[in-house]
Amino acid sequence: IDYYTVDPSFGTTQDLIDLVDKAHEMGLRVVLDAVFNHTAPEFFAFKDLEENWETSPYRDWYYCKGKPMRPKSRLVKPNYKCFSYFGGMPKLNLDNPQTAQYCIDVALYWLRTAKIDGWRLDVGDEVSHYFWRKFRSAVKQEFPDALIVGEVWHYAADFLQGDTWDSVMNYPFLNAAMDFVARGEITATDFWNELGFLRGNLNSACHQVLWNLLDSHDTPRALHRCGENKRKMKLIAAMQLLLPGMPFIYYGD
Repeated sequence: IDYYTVDPSFGTTQDLIDLVDKAHEMGLRVVLDAVFNHTAPEFFAFKDLEENWETSPYRDWYYCKGKPMRPKSRLVKPNYKCFSYFGGMPKLNLDNPQTAQYCIDVALYWLRTAKIDGWRLDVGDEVSHYFWRKFRSAVKQEFPDALIVGEVWHYAADFLQGDTWDSVMNYPFLNAAMDFVARGEITATDFWNELGFLRGNLNSACHQVLWNLLDSHDTPRALHRCGENKRKMKLIAAMQLLLPGMPFIYYGD
């Protein structure tokens, strides 16, 4: 709804500043999650579109086939592009220079204001490379050490050419590990071949910094997928910790 305001359910901007300061004192880094693919319908630009379609200065901020009409049922597609066909998440047009600059300004604002250490980019593969190149250029020019990590559920070599992201969430690792350990659907050789395919598609520098995850807020929990078998969970966690890449450990695991 408002990219410049901390959700009051969590606290204030000062609370975030204090959190990051204390984390830095402990040698920790803090990366925030950025959702630039879509907004809430209550976002100021979309609200203006709904109220003032003919005269709205934000007509190019979204992909609308006429005045936005929010469907009353999830079974009805809206007349504008949105995430997962859900009218509650209208998709931003980041090829529009004004929209793109707004999102880049948001990213820079929190890097400056709260001294955060980078961004994890939600639904990153549904946004154009053109925008991410502009995003990276602006962020790295002022904050060269800021980490930029994209969410993408498939092989993502095209985002790891050095001009867009620093790393990605390594879902191919997650899928292969679950197929091997949790479900027993592939052999150890098959698992190793999957990792080899990934390694062969990426620059060797990228391979060391992929976010190796076993679960996240978007997936079932790893222990559940292992049938509550803690021996399997320990094996899959050992693989996560010992194989090349950065262990991305979800809370509770």
